[in-house]
Amino acid sequence: MTGEIADLQALRDHLELLETKFRRLRRGLHVCFAFLVVALAALIALYILSRKLVVTESVLVVDTSRTERVAIDAPEEPQGVSSLSLADGSGHVRVLVSAGENACVLLRDGETNIPASLSVESDGSPRLLFRGPRMTDRMSLRLDAAERPVLEFLDEQGKVRLKLFLDELGSPRLEFFGPDGAVVWRAPAD
Repeated sequence: MTGEIADLQALRDHLELLETKFRRLRRGLHVCFAFLVVALAALIALYILSRKLVVTESVLVVDTSRTERVAIDAPEEPQGVSSLSLADGSGHVRVLVSAGENACVLLRDGETNIPASLSVESDGSPRLLFRGPRMTDRMSLRLDAAERPVLEFLDEQGKVRLKLFLDELGSPRLEFFGPDGAVVWRAPAD
């Protein structure tokens, strides 16, 4: 029996040794964890303190073939007009958004033609304009100064030939114009 007691005593000593080692390991892990937390906090603080505001007038975004696809311009001078340009895969600007006094969105057909645009007129009213192949104004949808809708069809010289609108009472009106700009027929008749 003394042999069994000796074995139990050895087992107990071994378990106490393991428990002591485990406590030391756990204490060491706590210290390491605390160190990592402090180090991470220091890195975050350094990152926050080192961040800088990048000030520039233009930003270009290019695709993997180095073709300009997006341009953002924000000129510093007071008269400068902020703009956003979106280009196709060939680098041709297809959409131009301008934030000038008369803000507008221009849609381009490739290199230079602008077959459609959405703008804010000088009186603050919106206008959607479509142009023909020769870039003459052909159709316009807008709000007049009294915020009434107006649809106009124009000839190749840019003169209004047909106008559909709401009058001051909110009633629909239709007017046809001659080449000289004079009304040749209207409905309802005056």
